[in-house]
Amino acid sequence: MDECKTYLKKAYRFLTFDGLFKTIETKSFRLTRVDKFNDPLDNSPLITPSDWIEYSREENKGFFSIAKEHIFKNVFKSNYICCFSKHYCENDSYLMWSHYADSHSQVCFEIDFSIHKYLGGPSEVSYPDCLVTERENFKTNKDINDSKLGLFLVTNKLNNWSYESEVRLIVDILHPNFDYQRFKISDNADYIFADFDLKLISKVIFGVESKLFNELKTRCLFEGNNLYPKYEKMYIDPIDLKLKSKTYKFK
Repeated sequence: MDECKTYLKKAYRFLTFDGLFKTIETKSFRLTRVDKFNDPLDNSPLITPSDWIEYSREENKGFFSIAKEHIFKNVFKSNYICCFSKHYCENDSYLMWSHYADSHSQVCFEIDFSIHKYLGGPSEVSYPDCLVTERENFKTNKDINDSKLGLFLVTNKLNNWSYESEVRLIVDILHPNFDYQRFKISDNADYIFADFDLKLISKVIFGVESKLFNELKTRCLFEGNNLYPKYEKMYIDPIDLKLKSKTYKFK
């Protein structure tokens, strides 16, 4: 991991209640293989600084596909990611709650990576004004290796996604220091599950439209593990129509 991109502050994981319940019950953390994301340019071999003009010529179309597959297999197929946001209560957070918490009906939780450097801590995602320019600039890096190239590919996204303010936990299962005893790989290899200490969750934030039975089950599951994180609930301020949060006492 590139230390200059490591983000050691509080970060927020948006997910469904079912995802949170499974995390608590299994005490494990799910990371997704890089080719399973919803943007075809997210973690894409096309971001690799190669001669794409030449590869794209009609007579080279077959080689174009081979080049993409080669880059994927050799540079970052072994990488798995879990996505966090730097924020949960900023202006752009409204979109995060809409897109990643099922129309504000789900949940997010906080991990303070300045205290708990879980899995080495997440890496910041960059949103360059022009991804093509960023790709070409990377060619000037004199110390390019597969590790640095892989990190570049998984931490640069289209500027359209900048509202996410994303940081990513990244695990390479082929890294020499990868500890197989801490992880389980799904049968189809789409996911890996890392051992997870639930004490790392310092705060749980419920969406505006979250249901009481899910909120109560969340508290029950944590208390069943003798854990008492802080709880907040999102709401829309009727005065300024801003999305805000407040301490949640349960009903």
